[in-house]
Amino acid sequence: MTTWVIPTQEHLDFIADNMRDSDVKEVWLSVGLTPHDVLRILMISSDVVVCALRGDEPIYIMGGKRMSMLSHNIGHCWGLATTYCDSHRILLAKSSLRGFEILWDALGVNMLTCSILEDRKDVLKWIKWLGATLSEERTRGVNGGVFIPYTIRRR
Repeated sequence: MTTWVIPTQEHLDFIADNMRDSDVKEVWLSVGLTPHDVLRILMISSDVVVCALRGDEPIYIMGGKRMSMLSHNIGHCWGLATTYCDSHRILLAKSSLRGFEILWDALGVNMLTCSILEDRKDVLKWIKWLGATLSEERTRGVNGGVFIPYTIRRR
């Protein structure tokens, strides 16, 4: 069973030290930071951050920020996983859906936007399973990664 909690520093350190390679790559291509640095910044800059635990072990972290008072119920979100999720993809998919519900409620929004590295075929399947709408637009990270923005609406 997965439980969601507000992350502690120990959770953040564990996730940073055990982040799956594909997320480490995505963070580097997007913003050029290490896992520890990006989690520290995301904790400060997000309105809400929650962490999925399997037993006592953190496996996934998500956060979000309401875009603005005038953003018409839209927020921006992010998520990073540990290597545990590489061999438990169905658990990740189901847990992340609960994570989105927590973010929608906590932020008071009905729609969240995010982006994913273009070559992440495994994650693109998951995002589509969640009901997300992929944009035709492409954006570039600071280290050259090509990202696909997507939107996920409250079910």
